[in-house]
Amino acid sequence: MTTTAFRNIRSLCQLASVLLIVINIPLPFFLIPHLMFVRMESEHLNMGIRGITTIFRTTSMTNITLGLFASCGINSKTRLYMRLYFVTGMLTLLMLITMFLYVKIGYQSDVSRQLGRLYNNASIRNIILYFMECSNQMTCTRIIMKNIEMIKYYYITISIPSLCLNLLNLVLIRVATSVNIETPPPKLPNFVEKTKVGMNTASLRNKRVVPNVSA
Repeated sequence: MTTTAFRNIRSLCQLASVLLIVINIPLPFFLIPHLMFVRMESEHLNMGIRGITTIFRTTSMTNITLGLFASCGINSKTRLYMRLYFVTGMLTLLMLITMFLYVKIGYQSDVSRQLGRLYNNASIRNIILYFMECSNQMTCTRIIMKNIEMIKYYYITISIPSLCLNLLNLVLIRVATSVNIETPPPKLPNFVEKTKVGMNTASLRNKRVVPNVSA
């Protein structure tokens, strides 16, 4: 039977894991209203792993996986699995923080730099204007920046609670590895068997009759 402390920790961890999974499932779908920008970015800006589609998918899948891993690890009641989650979760949390900071600080600058380079090519500039359905370079840039601001807002709105839930799970798992998981069995009472030595009062009262043997 599990201890009360471990049951409480497990309940909180499962709740955090469910919330983590639920809020990250719709994350990639937030890009649907911005498909023209997403398509233009993936086909012409050459962002590679810094592309917003890659970041959204990676963040969503990573958070869902961490939520499942935390729930399975603490349900197993095995310290080895919980420690494995703790190490993996710490490394993955650093990756998620890095992506969060990049989207918040660096992504818009990278897109602006790529656009400035591509605008020098007339054919690519016309393709970008076509994709974004704008008439001139200034209008197109303004529309792209507006798309980026909305995408950043979606990502930050999901990422901040996700990072907090991941951090909470790590703390709970760390505590779970240091508390008693199973209730120790009750100690059996020590029975002491006493053996009486000698004669009691009743035996002293009994007279032993010794028959006389005649010669």
